[in-house]
Amino acid sequence: MALARKVIMKNLMIYISPTGSFDNPRPDLTSNDASTLVKVQIENSLALGWNKKDILLFTNFGFQYGAIKAKVLKDVEFFERKPQVTKINAITKLFEQGKIKPDELYWFHDLDSFQLEPITASEIKIKNNEIALTDFGGAKRFGGDDRWHTGSIFFKSRSEDIFEGIKRICYESKCDEEEALGLLIQKDPLVRSRVKKISITYNF
Repeated sequence: MALARKVIMKNLMIYISPTGSFDNPRPDLTSNDASTLVKVQIENSLALGWNKKDILLFTNFGFQYGAIKAKVLKDVEFFERKPQVTKINAITKLFEQGKIKPDELYWFHDLDSFQLEPITASEIKIKNNEIALTDFGGAKRFGGDDRWHTGSIFFKSRSEDIFEGIKRICYESKCDEEEALGLLIQKDPLVRSRVKKISITYNF
């Protein structure tokens, strides 16, 4: 009998900028201290025991901090109306380029979403075609349901269609990615069954 392969978890961070740098042209909509945040994130992740090879930082410009060198992700469209949607564009690009591997669990988190305690892959119980994320803890509603929070998303290799669905609705409805996910699960019960809610502690 074949032994099950150990699931490896990757710590995924993304920053795509229309300026090709950490200079932020939209301080009204998104964090204006990303260059500091990404350095603190790297230090924090290493201090919590992450192997440097499992820390994945993708930008659309060259950047290196200590042992962590950003992987340059080209041709990711910056979504001007809702800049936060750009992370969904980047994740779909990672799928397109074959960078999302089977038998790996990816933890995407915004640069201002900090890990406080060690996380193990075994505690995030999702299948290869599922994603897991938190809601707003009852503070926000969307269409009668809790609104999802995309600041911290766990996903695996066969969840590409969920991200593609979010992206499509963002462009069609000119909404943000959280609203798009809400619309997607309302329209498709099969997708709803693949979106798992986890404890709000995964997204302070």
